[in-house]
Amino acid sequence: GFGHWAHYDDMPGQKIWIWGLSQQGMIWGDLLTDRDGQYSEPQAGRFLNQNDHGFFTPYTADHWREIWFPYKDTGPMVKASPHAVLHVERTQESLTVNLCPLQALDDDLVISVGSREKHREHLRLKPMDTITRKYPLEESSSWIHVQVSDKLFYTDDPQANDLQRPIHFHDYDENTLEGLFLSAERLAQERNYYMALQKYLAVLDQEPLHTQALTRVAELYYRKGESRKALNYADKALDNVMYDPGVNYIYGIISRRLGKLV
Repeated sequence: GFGHWAHYDDMPGQKIWIWGLSQQGMIWGDLLTDRDGQYSEPQAGRFLNQNDHGFFTPYTADHWREIWFPYKDTGPMVKASPHAVLHVERTQESLTVNLCPLQALDDDLVISVGSREKHREHLRLKPMDTITRKYPLEESSSWIHVQVSDKLFYTDDPQANDLQRPIHFHDYDENTLEGLFLSAERLAQERNYYMALQKYLAVLDQEPLHTQALTRVAELYYRKGESRKALNYADKALDNVMYDPGVNYIYGIISRRLGKLV
């Protein structure tokens, strides 16, 4: 099989893509499936949801690391790293560990039950040299830990990787000024500039000195080619906050278009 690895804060999005839920879409599942397994398109993304969008901030660079990798002879993958793929199967009497190296390994494989180390073995493996180990295991309610040096760590504790930070997909409450502004931001990120502009202007109706809304309105009027109107909003924002980088950036590109360089 194959898998994908990245740091969660770099690539939190993951899904299996299909052509559609109707039969018009699902027919491709049959047409594209061959004798080597079910057709599917595993995907990974920089956001939690494909419907989420972000801004490209001027003069910034974004970088991350991700790998797509093959593996073999392990069974279902329970853990992976840039160094190895792991499958673990636990019964009342034994623990089976299958390990497929993605890079050369010269490290200790350590099996622990709870806080007690039970087995240790030094491994010297080449990439794709899959090994299988079976260890006797006394009946225990403690969690299992499988570790390969600092290169791979697995536990069967289902709550070990639970994310504590809130994840709440919802529409913003536009009865509040902040909610109205965030709704405008979402629309702008989706490139729905007309509706975004209406909501930014609604923010300014309630708070004429809202610097971020002034900046966004200036940008959207600039996109529409209404540069003098855009400059008026940028002037107001700069009058508010002289050193805001976003305001200065949009003021600069508007002024350049108007030939106003001093």
